[in-house]
Amino acid sequence: MQVTESNSPLQIVALGGLGEIGMNMMAYQCGDDIVVVDCGLMFPEPDMLGIDYVIPDITWLRERSANVRAICLTHGHEDHIGALPFVLQELNVPVYGTALTLGFVNEKLKEYKLDDVVELVTVKPRDSVTLGCFCVEFLRVVHPRAGDPPSRLLCCAVRGGSGAPCELPPLYLHGGAGKYAPEVEQVCRLFRGSQRDRR
Repeated sequence: MQVTESNSPLQIVALGGLGEIGMNMMAYQCGDDIVVVDCGLMFPEPDMLGIDYVIPDITWLRERSANVRAICLTHGHEDHIGALPFVLQELNVPVYGTALTLGFVNEKLKEYKLDDVVELVTVKPRDSVTLGCFCVEFLRVVHPRAGDPPSRLLCCAVRGGSGAPCELPPLYLHGGAGKYAPEVEQVCRLFRGSQRDRR
């Protein structure tokens, strides 16, 4: 887990996914509000005998569970959604994602008898949701899994506090160059807005 050191009221905590392939999970905290982006697992290395899945250590979230507002999903790859059935046994929060992504999630939750417990909220590209002091905007990207049209794959632009964009990186850049390319116009528009907010 890595915690940013900054004078900003925004704290970014990487619970997984940095320096490793898998376990993508990023938490954003501003004041008493926490938003989590993705909740993935990692498949074990050959020397991890007897281990089926490797999931993020959510101790930091567990200690602040009352402040967690939601988990927002970018897409339905296992390294972005695979840990949800385990994490949602400890965190009672809504999960946001596209219809396709939430379809995958719901099947996982059924295996653990959580499908009637967890609130799944469907979003579309360009939707924005307010989660505590955060505004999360879902942007279309290209990072295909078999059968995924681009409209089912998202990145999350997280805005906090004053409304200025806090951080763009839940555009997770995994895979080869050109495999994962955001819609340039939308990201440029977001960047221009952030520059105006800073003036």
